[in-house]
Amino acid sequence: MEKADRVTTTGRKPLPKPSRSDVEDHVYTIESEGSTDEDDWWIKDLGLKQDDYWVLKDGGHLSDRVINASQLMLKEQYKVEGLQSTLCGENLSFRPPCKSDACIVQILHTGNSHWLCIIVNPATCVVEVMDSASSKLNEITMLQIAKIVNTMKPSFKIVVLPVQQQQGSSDCGLLSISFATAFCTGSNVEPRVEPDYPPTADAGESVLVQLPHDEVTLDGGWSKDDKGIVKYSWKLLKGNQARNQVEMKVIYNYMYQ
Repeated sequence: MEKADRVTTTGRKPLPKPSRSDVEDHVYTIESEGSTDEDDWWIKDLGLKQDDYWVLKDGGHLSDRVINASQLMLKEQYKVEGLQSTLCGENLSFRPPCKSDACIVQILHTGNSHWLCIIVNPATCVVEVMDSASSKLNEITMLQIAKIVNTMKPSFKIVVLPVQQQQGSSDCGLLSISFATAFCTGSNVEPRVEPDYPPTADAGESVLVQLPHDEVTLDGGWSKDDKGIVKYSWKLLKGNQARNQVEMKVIYNYMYQ
């Protein structure tokens, strides 16, 4: 009988160990909980387990390990302030920046299986929030932001930026990493593009005026627009267009739009 291949706790075959070149010859140190079994690691220097590989491959919700590994690589390459372990948010143990006048970038966990990214600018006293779900900032998130900014200045203004919105329920981690990467590389964050559909004009049914009545009210109240109607405009399509008026004393088939 052939010996069966060993599988991990997820029922997957163990992954081949990456070479040192796969992690760009850098040595990273990440605190990681869980099994110490050597076969459970994917990239040990980044604190990534084999489960993390399959989550990335299958498009699942990113764990603290994946987010922290991404932040650590960004910090190593771009030497920016912030990008501390997301676990600092659990006990509000974020450290003050080395440079008090430098911008801080940080990915935060909201406590609701959701990630977002913030940029703290001490020069303008503004905290820019990039949230792929545009959800209301909850108490957990506000406490983390307060801890970070209170190490720099007593008060900051929070601004939620219009950024790209997630399509799937687990896209927030990947988008938060992309927001942080855009800041580190000096790129512009892709703005959120909201659809703007054309209005639908509806003046109701045709109106027949019989003398001696010589008045009629045109009502476009059934018209609709996804952004809201600002004003109504009527145009005479059939009649005395030069004078743009209707003579109610004569019989004629007028048409307004």
